Amino acid sequence: MSQASLAPPEVWRHLLRATLRECSYLPDPVARKYMHKYVLERYRKKSAAFTADEQKFEQARRPSAKHQQRLNAASLERQKNLQKSARNFLSLIRRGNQGYQQPLDRILMLAYGRIGAKKYTLLSKLVPNGRGGNKVFNSSADIEEYLEQKKKEPAGAYWEVPEVLQALIKSQRNDSFARSAHGKRFRASDTVNIPKLNAWMKPLPECRQENLRKRLLNRSKYAALPPADPAEANLLRGLIDGTEPWKPPVRRTKVSPAAEQSPLETLVHDGPQGGRSFKAIYRNGRPHRLTRRFMRTLWEKVYRLLPEQGINLRGQTKFDFPTTFKARAYVLTMEKGEFQALFGNKDRDHDCNAASTAASGQK
Repeated sequence: MSQASLAPPEVWRHLLRATLRECSYLPDPVARKYMHKYVLERYRKKSAAFTADEQKFEQARRPSAKHQQRLNAASLERQKNLQKSARNFLSLIRRGNQGYQQPLDRILMLAYGRIGAKKYTLLSKLVPNGRGGNKVFNSSADIEEYLEQKKKEPAGAYWEVPEVLQALIKSQRNDSFARSAHGKRFRASDTVNIPKLNAWMKPLPECRQENLRKRLLNRSKYAALPPADPAEANLLRGLIDGTEPWKPPVRRTKVSPAAEQSPLETLVHDGPQGGRSFKAIYRNGRPHRLTRRFMRTLWEKVYRLLPEQGINLRGQTKFDFPTTFKARAYVLTMEKGEFQALFGNKDRDHDCNAASTAASGQK
């Protein structure tokens, strides 16, 4: 007997196709590729999990009616949450394509690895998990060696955040834009404050010290802004400077209905339509036209959260965040005759010559 289904497969297929279609209209090239890949992987992962649960449910030997009812209720609740999450993500992509600034800002942050799963993938390359992680042990000797190394790890007051992560957090704290962006999202402390005694003035248990270390490390990783892929960072800089070509996305035209409905049929089908009010239209923000000027403002915000990794004079790892940079300079040059024709002052030929020479030098 199979589990209960909240919606037929056609509903999930419709959500997937609609989300992928909206991803193809995103105004950023990196966001288009990443969001398409992210949506497919997420649907495949959830589908594989439900298939495994289905097989496990079928292999059960004559489950009781009460147990089967409890499993069906849990499955329906899980499907309900997944469907709600899928519709919310579709709404996020759709509102971003419509020009709403906050959803589009979140999409760019996800695409360039400032938040979300891609950020932790970049962070895992920078700060590898030294406490086991996905390490594979081939023999008992490997297990004993790992346990011996774990005993030598500093604990309690002697434990510190990894040096690379500590340097990244310090550079974020010194950068005013990264410190103030998105409230307290990217703020963290690089100092460790693990008390030696508890409330009863007894030595702090080792499990409590371990939990405090995990909390501090997770908070630091949550706030960290790892360096992005160099190719994506260069592409983003080119989009800001104007050296990278960009065109606004062109949506596919909708198919016109075979026959237009009469006013009476529209009234019966859609009901009476109220007048347009400012509150109803712009309660979620005011949509913008997807122009290069508007996108450049969003690209600059994301680019200033992309640090560059380097080495200082002491041989230690350092991170530098981009500062405020000027736009591409456009210089107009003109000849002496054009200059005199514009200003019409023949008494100041030396000024004209100087200005014309300066303009030619800028060229």
